[in-house]
Amino acid sequence: MAHTVLYLPVPGLEPYIRWRHEVEGPEWLSPEVDHTHAHVTVLGPFVPEPELTPQVHADLAAVFADTEPFTFTLEEVRVFPSGLVYLHPEPSELFMRLTDAVTARFPDHPPYAGEFAAVPHLSLCALVPGRDLDVVRTELACVLPVQTVAEEVWLVRYEEHGTRRLRRYPLGQGLAGGSAGVLTG
Repeated sequence: MAHTVLYLPVPGLEPYIRWRHEVEGPEWLSPEVDHTHAHVTVLGPFVPEPELTPQVHADLAAVFADTEPFTFTLEEVRVFPSGLVYLHPEPSELFMRLTDAVTARFPDHPPYAGEFAAVPHLSLCALVPGRDLDVVRTELACVLPVQTVAEEVWLVRYEEHGTRRLRRYPLGQGLAGGSAGVLTG
């Protein structure tokens, strides 16, 4: 079932994440050649696509315009109790503030539909027989650490064979610039 997600793209990890998708879930690869699958989620699932009104986009643009771009680092590999391996971003507080700001504006859409706590992370893969933390750390040894500047939030539609970016919202641009919420897909 299709759903929308707001996320910060992490281009520096795209080769690894694309490779993981090709191996474990090619149906989730976007047909857009410039799509960045590597990301830190801000809020998901978000508003269903048919309910993405001009007011929703204006509200998102306002939230993101009030958030200055920031630099973060991904280096520490962690595991959720479910076995999902992820990278923890530092400083994580900036992600929590961004998630809190969007959730305050859209209280009917809590992070992870209220099923899980909002923990800033970049999902890598699941632990399975033959792939433990040592294997994942070895795979990432020549990639990490990754430092990224968060400059925009993407609104992405997730659906098998149909994942695509719907909009991009620049951080810290204010609404006077006119580029907030530019339709890109």
